[in-house]
Amino acid sequence: AKGLEKEMRVSVQVLGPSWTTADRVELFANGAKIREIKVTPTAAIEKTNLTWTIPRPTHDVHLVAIASGPGVTAPYWEIPRSYNPTSKVFNPRVLGSTNPVWIDGDGDGNFTSARGYAEAVLKRAGGNPAKLIVALAAYDEAVSVQAASLCRKQGIDPRSPEFVKALGSASPAVKSGFKRWSN
Repeated sequence: AKGLEKEMRVSVQVLGPSWTTADRVELFANGAKIREIKVTPTAAIEKTNLTWTIPRPTHDVHLVAIASGPGVTAPYWEIPRSYNPTSKVFNPRVLGSTNPVWIDGDGDGNFTSARGYAEAVLKRAGGNPAKLIVALAAYDEAVSVQAASLCRKQGIDPRSPEFVKALGSASPAVKSGFKRWSN
């Protein structure tokens, strides 16, 4: 959307059948949690209706809201145990999510993915780790994860001493993105 203000209002309405409840709503931008709120569980159809104010992103992102609550244990809609449990403790949760809401943060009229931004930044940096790390500071963690992946794909080792040195003064989002990629 062109002409976005410095801040955006994001409204989330959580609806569900009376036998489910929600006790938490989370908002994600490009896969990273940016807001979370605990809500009072209710059997009403409308579980909650809330609005967050967030800073307008400077680049394109997608937003997703996730509502969750205690799992249903009643026999008419019981949440089954996993076929491959990783723990003896079973804590079922009801989940609901939105489709992605695409935000044209850079206002160019097109949506550019995190990978698209990473490709452009890597090309401009010419594979130079110091230039790449500085340029990535304008983006979020998702773009840095993609940049690290693209570097590796091009034979540039994101764990090399040059990268380690450049990451020493990187923004938190860039550091976090490279760390997530390496895990």
